[in-house]
Amino acid sequence: MDERRQLDILRHARHDWVNIIQIIKGNLSLNRTDRVEEILNETIQRSEHASRLTRLQVPKTALFLLSFNWEPHRFSLDMEVAGEARNCSDLEECWHEIISSFTRELDAAACPGRDNHLLITIHTEQDPYIEFDFQGSMDHSTDLGNWLSMYAETGRCRIDHVIWNEKELVFVLKSK
Repeated sequence: MDERRQLDILRHARHDWVNIIQIIKGNLSLNRTDRVEEILNETIQRSEHASRLTRLQVPKTALFLLSFNWEPHRFSLDMEVAGEARNCSDLEECWHEIISSFTRELDAAACPGRDNHLLITIHTEQDPYIEFDFQGSMDHSTDLGNWLSMYAETGRCRIDHVIWNEKELVFVLKSK
């Protein structure tokens, strides 16, 4: 990674922390200590998930997920890691390809200006898998259906358990 990219990552990370501190400070000035407690708990939980993600030994996937919200998109992305950290390096290429291509397709399909949210949960059991849970509004005339069909059986991973309707798209990415 070049120095410019490293500095960009540090700048975004600092900006995120300053935003959290400003929100806490604002809530303290309004004497909303219950909300401050919620913000602190959410921040701790996000940090724990980020830490677990970095220990899965999937650096491209981790960098993609942790930096995704730094650019404008039609949806926000949250990430969780359920389970203990383990070596998932053999799944790196598949995970990165599916996650990055899906988020591109979803960016085209999600209706702008709506409350659109994608939660990606990485389950680290014996056979690790990833759960995708999009809640929001999307245009069904896009190529998202073709994308789902294409990745239903491909390479080391396959998409399974698809639920797709007007307000949600949920599926699981399993390794073969």
